[in-house]
Amino acid sequence: MERFGRWVVAFLVTVAAFAVSTWLCGALVLPSVLKDPAIRWSVASALGATAAALAAMWGYGFATRAPERGRSSPAVQAPGGRAVAIGGSNYP
Repeated sequence: MERFGRWVVAFLVTVAAFAVSTWLCGALVLPSVLKDPAIRWSVASALGATAAALAAMWGYGFATRAPERGRSSPAVQAPGGRAVAIGGSNYP
């Protein structure tokens, strides 16, 4: 997936996290605790913003990570005369 596509996915996940958590809190969870709709939706919006902030932190890491290359082992070098370099895993 290209970098632009990853940014779009990160944005959509952030928006969905805000919308879903705000609606769940405001419509299902908080009505039994808070009777005043103005206070209830203010608290629900704050909780939604918190969920969106966490999703945005994940999205930033997802969008800016290095793209995967092939499954080949990285090249290794042994600079000294008697040095040994192991490429890949050294476990059997």
